[in-house]
Amino acid sequence: ASKIQTGVKSLYRNTLPVRVMSPHRPRLQPTDLDKVLWVNGSGEPVPESFKRSGWRMGGTGYDLAQVNHYAIRDAETFLVKSWKGRASNNVTPRLKYWNAFNYNLVEDYSAATLAPKRAEAIAAMRASRKLRIQHDAAIKSHHALCKELRKTPETAQLYREITATLR
Repeated sequence: ASKIQTGVKSLYRNTLPVRVMSPHRPRLQPTDLDKVLWVNGSGEPVPESFKRSGWRMGGTGYDLAQVNHYAIRDAETFLVKSWKGRASNNVTPRLKYWNAFNYNLVEDYSAATLAPKRAEAIAAMRASRKLRIQHDAAIKSHHALCKELRKTPETAQLYREITATLR
């Protein structure tokens, strides 16, 4: 049985009257709900109930766009996520989170046809010296943080436990 979930990750303009930014969607003031055109990945309006709350709309709406999001990308990124407080605060709950969300059951190659366009877009962004420097610095900073986090006994233990499940 597949554990694939059809939760929502919202893409939006930063001009919305956002009350709270949550991980999956912006929370709007009730008085602003009718001011926003909110559509799914097929360009169809989202249900009115979704505008008020929730993070799932079912498995429809992928005709124009699909954004895949993975709760866990890799062990090192998970350490950073844990350190930031997004995956509980001590080893046992974090390990439970890893075990609950680290499922890579199906390889999805549906976006592979976009690889040439993606490569062009990345090359165009990297052509900007400023953006390239910032991107490279972000990657270097991420790897350095991972290395530092693995020096603490608790995080080293967590890393050993989660990577043991990968073998």
